[in-house]
Amino acid sequence: MAPTRTEILKSASPHPDFAKAAAENAQPPPPANNITIPTLRTASNAGKAQHRSSHVAPPTGLREWEIEIPTRDGSAIPALVYGPTDEAVGERPILLFFHGGGWGIGNRFDDFQANRSIAVENDIIVVAVNAHKIHKSGSPSKGLIVGGISAGGNIANAVVHLNCEQSSTAPVTGQFLSVPPLLPAHLVPEKYKDDFISNEQNKDTMVPPPKLLEMFTGAYNPDSNSALFSPFSPSAGYQGLPPTYIQACGVDVVRDDALIYERVLREEHHIATRVDLCSGLPHHFCEFFPQLTEAVEKRTKDTVAGITWLLVKDDM
Repeated sequence: MAPTRTEILKSASPHPDFAKAAAENAQPPPPANNITIPTLRTASNAGKAQHRSSHVAPPTGLREWEIEIPTRDGSAIPALVYGPTDEAVGERPILLFFHGGGWGIGNRFDDFQANRSIAVENDIIVVAVNAHKIHKSGSPSKGLIVGGISAGGNIANAVVHLNCEQSSTAPVTGQFLSVPPLLPAHLVPEKYKDDFISNEQNKDTMVPPPKLLEMFTGAYNPDSNSALFSPFSPSAGYQGLPPTYIQACGVDVVRDDALIYERVLREEHHIATRVDLCSGLPHHFCEFFPQLTEAVEKRTKDTVAGITWLLVKDDM
């Protein structure tokens, strides 16, 4: 059930655990003027590699392997596959997953704990990519879910819309969007303007810092009117879009991007939706505040349940 307006407004009140963690970990200063995206990417990847190495190997029954996906220009895209230890890989549905990182940092190893749980508990193949291509692991005919978190959710949504518009021979059967930036202020439909308040309501509690977000957006330099950036573009279509699972965080400037998109899908286009609102928590908190173990574990369980829902919807 979608959250009510009262629940949405209350969700911006920081959860006590988040407030404590934020007080103990003050916001970093804005990036220096001479910092570059490659420098940030290197530092971020090093920290994540250390975090990943401190965790145990994949659980019993799950293996992880790297692949390279050839592209039309002759290059290759790295990807990490989470799959079963048996040989029947082609008998399972696929989740194509795009990591977050402001369109500039992050890699295929991000969100590995959640991706492990999704693969094991839903018995599916998860393909985590550094870009938007899919390798022939698993079987799209068994179900093809496209999803992502933060900037990865924005990319995933563009892929889903393209898949529908181009009548792909491997149609997407579900989309999973976690804290996605989808709605530039100038594209907010008139009927939803009173509900588009999170960018102002949460401007002082924003994670990551505003200067860093400006840097990422400036480097990405999207055409905000393009349907490849926003499903609210005048040229965006909704015909044939699949069931959609959405996650939003209460203390997040893009909270209402996700919630308004969910309403448009459900109310205006009668597309099945499922939404989880993480009340009192900031954007992509599992990345920025991993010490919030209870909230992180709940988000993982919610994600597994959401993917299960998408798989069941595909069978209906």
